[in-house]
Amino acid sequence: MRILGFILLGLAPSLFGLELLVRPSVAAVHEKVTVEIKGLHPNQFVTCSASMKDEKGRVWKSKARFRSDKRGVVDLSKRPSIQGTYEGVEPMGLFWSMQLDDDEQDRSLFWHPSLEPMSIEIVAEPEGGEKEIKAKLIRQIVSKEVKKVPIREEGLVGTLFLPEGKGPFPSVIVLGGIEGGMPPDSYVVQLASQGYAALGLAYTGEPGVALEFADIPLEYFQTAINWLKLRKEIHPKRIALLGTSLGGVVSLLVASHTSDIKAVIALGGGGELFQPFEVDKSKPLFTYKNRPLAFLPYEAPYGLVRSLFTHSAEKMEEAAIPVEKINGPILMMAGLDDHIFGSAILSNIAYNRLKAKHFKYPYHLIVYNGVGHLNALGSLPYCPTTINAIGIKPGEAVCNLGGNPQDSAKAQIDTWRQLLEFLRRSF
Repeated sequence: MRILGFILLGLAPSLFGLELLVRPSVAAVHEKVTVEIKGLHPNQFVTCSASMKDEKGRVWKSKARFRSDKRGVVDLSKRPSIQGTYEGVEPMGLFWSMQLDDDEQDRSLFWHPSLEPMSIEIVAEPEGGEKEIKAKLIRQIVSKEVKKVPIREEGLVGTLFLPEGKGPFPSVIVLGGIEGGMPPDSYVVQLASQGYAALGLAYTGEPGVALEFADIPLEYFQTAINWLKLRKEIHPKRIALLGTSLGGVVSLLVASHTSDIKAVIALGGGGELFQPFEVDKSKPLFTYKNRPLAFLPYEAPYGLVRSLFTHSAEKMEEAAIPVEKINGPILMMAGLDDHIFGSAILSNIAYNRLKAKHFKYPYHLIVYNGVGHLNALGSLPYCPTTINAIGIKPGEAVCNLGGNPQDSAKAQIDTWRQLLEFLRRSF
């Protein structure tokens, strides 16, 4: 009987065939999935690949080569990739390591701003003659029922997402960065899925608001806060700000000028105001009560970090955001290898100011090694992190975001964990 059992085990691949198991086959975007290949011969090589289109129509692909275990199984959460777009044991490596083809001209970041689910094809190709097998994974952007409310009133341009139920809900105003326009719906709605009313607010780059990054009145943000406070679904004393990139700077600035904000999250921001991009150097980035707010000028395009150290202590203090006036806890996160803003340096300036001023609320600064500015651009977890350079204009300047894909992918996941835990503690 033992001999027969051994023979049957050895014939398992031919008797039962290959299996490619993706579990769950429909998953929330922040949810881990397991990919497992069964029915291989012991120690057989197999290549597993994944592909998907983003909403620019570009195809992103990844692949990894594995050797099966003695049972003829490859579990991507346990077996190391020995060659491919990533190496080592990375349970979600097939997803964050996706790359564009070399001949793709548009080298900008992965783009999926809508609420439509992502469809990913996964293929296993055994080495040895067996046919390839395929499976499909659907990653849902919205995992729970939410209500979408476009806002075009009182001079505001935004989109409000409301969770299930009547409320009143704690709310989060989400501000985008140097890309301008509306924060991606796919990013903002993640907060609504967690029980928060989430308002994605445009403050430049959209009809009805500032056309450029200059002369933006802080009163615009107070209008948005007041609008939220009057809605019956919103808890008027539980409003937070979450800003990404330049929005991280703006979130600290706005919160320092109003007592209505009770918690602030700044991703890739910092505690200094600086010159607007590609506009008249005499123009301020923001105004308050019709007066310009002081800023730090810089010469080279996107050379903020280098020029930061050329200013006197008096000039730095003049352009500093008075973060000590914020009326609630603060969470700042930054990449140590941020080549755009030097957000780790700028955030540390704010952190040291809070410490020196004996800030009465909890405040935290998390700095990620090996991470650039990508983590500050409203990224979703387990999405491609392989592009670290962006062409600002065709044929002109290219901005290197810094960082590496593996550390950036881990930071994306941890960022969401940290900010959701921060909001739970704050409210």
